[in-house]
Amino acid sequence: MVDLQGRRPRQLIALFAFCACLHVNLEAQGEPTARSKRVLALHIVRRDTPGFDDTFRSILRQALSDRLDYYSEYIDLNRLGDDKYQSALRTYLRTRYIDDGLDLVIASGPSVVEFLNGDPSLFALAPIVFTTRPGVLGGPHSTGVVSAVDFTSTLSAALHAQPSTKQVFVISGIATFDRLYADLFKAQRKPFEAQVAFHDLAGLTLPALQARVRQLPPDSIIFYVSVSDDGAGHTVMPLDALDPIVAVANAPVYSWHEDALGHGIVAAGCIRRWPMPGRRRKSRCVFCTARNPRASRSQPSTVTRTSLTRANSSVGGSVRRFCQRAA
Repeated sequence: MVDLQGRRPRQLIALFAFCACLHVNLEAQGEPTARSKRVLALHIVRRDTPGFDDTFRSILRQALSDRLDYYSEYIDLNRLGDDKYQSALRTYLRTRYIDDGLDLVIASGPSVVEFLNGDPSLFALAPIVFTTRPGVLGGPHSTGVVSAVDFTSTLSAALHAQPSTKQVFVISGIATFDRLYADLFKAQRKPFEAQVAFHDLAGLTLPALQARVRQLPPDSIIFYVSVSDDGAGHTVMPLDALDPIVAVANAPVYSWHEDALGHGIVAAGCIRRWPMPGRRRKSRCVFCTARNPRASRSQPSTVTRTSLTRANSSVGGSVRRFCQRAA
């Protein structure tokens, strides 16, 4: 396991997929009629979010000189706890892919890794690359990226940059994914509970969230966790839910993932990269700020990437620019 820094998880996993297929490519170059390599990516995101697949497909196509048959399947996280759903999904995957064989399986997320670990025989003959969190690792013939979400560092930098903050409004949805990260945020915010008051805006509809963030007290900031399903049961992509919230919010918005940059937030961070067991930990937290927090999606923010030792000053500058634009 190579410990790499400063890249998004899907870019890292694509790099590992490249390495997994590189020796196949070299062997294939010597064959006059080399067959295309079959790669299956398993996600917990919707099919109408092509960014995840685009990264994997692009790097693999380059590695394999366009000899690539790329497939992707969406796993419904909300139903993954149902044994009947898991059984039906395994049956489908066997019927769809096993007879013709696979050269590589990409497991995008800890829930997918856990699903595959539940039946190691499913893809026993294919190498697996994964992205996951600490404590959930792949089985034999697998490698990947282990990263931990660090809400604490984002909160710390935000409160240091805005020392007058007394209230933090936390936005999350009702989907399984949303609740998982909301619970993680609650666990990590405990050291700050004596300093600020936290208000959980969980399970509201998007119109209700917009109405709420229009009139927040002046000593407030917003921390956006995730909204995959709002209180009305409407399913959205988390970044699509973020845009209308930021558009009307009267307080700076922070989030935990750098993908939110360019959607009007002040700052985002951070994900820690963890080595596999047995390797010395060399992880470093990367914190990102937006130089233009109010930039639209068509005119994205310029992203500044910095370590936590410089995060406070970077966030402070972004907050000042936010206030100037809001005035």
